Amino acid sequence: MKENHSSLYINVILGAAGTILVALAAMSSFSIKDNSSYFMLFLALFLLLIT
Repeated sequence: MKENHSSLYINVILGAAGTILVALAAMSSFSIKDNSSYFMLFLALFLLLIT
């Protein structure tokens, strides 16, 4: 069986980026209460859900 490795790599990269964004948004939401941390959390959760 031949597997599509490029889509696997894309999913891994998006999952890692989503995890990093969740961590950054969580840290920034504890220090500063602004709208950018909520946007970062939403974007990170979206990246994690599509992978």
